[in-house]
Amino acid sequence: SLYVFNYHHITPSFNPLFNSIGTWTSTAQFELHLKYIRKRFKVIRLNEYDDNIKTSRLPLAAITIDDGQLSVETHVLRLIQKYETPVTCFINSGYIDNNKASWFDLARYLRHNENYNLEFLTHEHVKSIRNSDDPDYYEHHRKAIEKLNETLPKDLRFFIGSKFLGKPNSLIDFGLHGREHQRFSMISHDEKVRLISRDMAVLSEFPNFVRLFAFPFGKPKDYDQKSIDLVKQHGLKPVFASGKYNTSKSIACGIERIPADGCNLNELISRARPFIC
Repeated sequence: SLYVFNYHHITPSFNPLFNSIGTWTSTAQFELHLKYIRKRFKVIRLNEYDDNIKTSRLPLAAITIDDGQLSVETHVLRLIQKYETPVTCFINSGYIDNNKASWFDLARYLRHNENYNLEFLTHEHVKSIRNSDDPDYYEHHRKAIEKLNETLPKDLRFFIGSKFLGKPNSLIDFGLHGREHQRFSMISHDEKVRLISRDMAVLSEFPNFVRLFAFPFGKPKDYDQKSIDLVKQHGLKPVFASGKYNTSKSIACGIERIPADGCNLNELISRARPFIC
């Protein structure tokens, strides 16, 4: 079996401008998680899943971090070096070396920033976009939020840059995360092709690029079979995040992950069920 534990924002303390409850882990807790995972599992690089899951007699684990927040460079790198533990980061390449953010991250930043007073940008409104099954509704409202990127300070940075991505590192690999963190079930085929193609063109230039594609948000409502097929047509392995573990049979269909931000790993492992495709 292969358990893939997934994280997002890892910082010493919670900052509502950049962190969300449910996708934040303190550095202290992440360090405890690293110790636990190393003690209980054989830890592998995620792109080495195929050989290991077929031959290892030990339970396997891999660690992933979504989005590519600055905390990967400022906090995570030190810890994975300390414990010699590899991670795979899934990067939104549309936000490399600029001050922009996805509609979801941008909405959080603006809602908690005292310099903005956007009455329409309520928690309920953001949640409705996140959970909508109407593509027209999703497209209209996420674009309205994304346009507000134009109002951000020029020196603001949410994500790691090309300088960090360009440094060869024996412990960090970089996979694709949809370029702009869109819900692939809500966007057109042409837009999916554009995002995947552009993501590959940018990230494949970096030394630690791996051919893995983690669907943004990662839940079943956020992608469809056509999206999975398209990812595979580009020679990429699809990666999900609905809380299941992988088996030697299921790995042919894709890689499942267990959201682990702020969680008790014992409880997550006890609740996890096998990925059946």
